[in-house]
Amino acid sequence: MRTMKWFKRAIVLTVLWPILFLLIASMMVAMLFAQGDESGVNTPQQEIIPLEGKYVGPYEDNNYSITQDVKNPPGRNDHKGIDLSHGYGAKIVALCDAEVYLAKSMCSPNGGYLGNWCPYDAVAGGGNYVALRFKADGVEYYATYMHMSEVYVTTGQSVKAGQVIGLQGHSGNSSGSHLHLEVHHDGLYCGSTINWVNPRKFLDIKAGGE
Repeated sequence: MRTMKWFKRAIVLTVLWPILFLLIASMMVAMLFAQGDESGVNTPQQEIIPLEGKYVGPYEDNNYSITQDVKNPPGRNDHKGIDLSHGYGAKIVALCDAEVYLAKSMCSPNGGYLGNWCPYDAVAGGGNYVALRFKADGVEYYATYMHMSEVYVTTGQSVKAGQVIGLQGHSGNSSGSHLHLEVHHDGLYCGSTINWVNPRKFLDIKAGGE
């Protein structure tokens, strides 16, 4: 009888150990992918190298403060953009020569609050926004400026680097006047972990952004 019991236990262990090993290995791989790359791009990994001389802004006089960074505060891994402020009504400019992929201005310019999902589209909660499409080093990027009070451009329009595209506001899912800027490559995925890029790559931080 004892021999049978040990035999059964040996069979169970032989079956269970590989399954347990695979589960642990799968969890470790999932954790590695979930962490992403803290420095900027999730996949593939990419070093943040400010492209000086090619990009401007995001404000006309380039004087602003960063109120909330990407993945900040701790635990906010869903914050895939950067929040900046230069005061309500400050002029926001295009970071480079680009095409206006989408421009929406249907939300109350100063009526933002948490849980306000205007304009109820692909950028739900972004309030009045402008999404610019441009190419850099053969990669197509989408830079989306959110929570604006006014939008000065229209979908399909071409803009130049430094051109005023709108004003800072407090529209959509916003707790106060600021500019939320997100950059993604190969598609418009606002608020998503898909193909996101740290906007610092395209900001002239040295000119007054810290």
